[in-house]
Formats: sequence, C-alpha cells, structure tokens
Amino acid sequence: MFPTTGQGGSQSLEDVGALGVLLSNIQHKAALPDILQIYEKLRKERMTVIQGTSGITFGTEDTFARERPWHIINAAGIKSGEEHLKFLYQ
Repeated sequence: MFPTTGQGGSQSLEDVGALGVLLSNIQHKAALPDILQIYEKLRKERMTVIQGTSGITFGTEDTFARERPWHIINAAGIKSGEEHLKFLYQ
C-alpha cells in the first residue's frame, strides 16, 4: 500500500477490532484455529481490495477499471472516488 493513503495504520486498527470481536467470546483455546481461519478470510478479502486499489487516484477509478478488466477493482465494484472512499471507510 502506498503510505500516502494512511491505510497501513487504518488497517491495523481494523485488524485489532476484528480480532477483538472474534476472540471476545472464546470458550476454549481449542477453538482458536477455527477463529483465526475466520479472521483470515474476513480480513484477506478486504485487504486484497485495499492493497490493490491503494495506488489509484481518487476520481480515476472508472477509467482505471476499464483499462484493466482483470484488476480487483472490477470485482469490488468500485467505479468512482465516492465509492472508493465508502469502501475504505465503511
């Protein structure tokens, strides 16, 4: 991720929040591997999009997506700067 978006710090806070929720009701340490798999799935999907779109200038998403049909931005459905911001800060 480019440092100019501040997403490294933001994503670390999301990581902490997700782990806090998932681990808050753990009954036994044997459940930990399953909980961590859930955590990985939740965070990996979101982080893939955030990392993949970190270098895209806000407002150029539609053009960027049309020129790169294989890019993750298309799977995420981000077509504008407004949608990009909503995805980042939802």
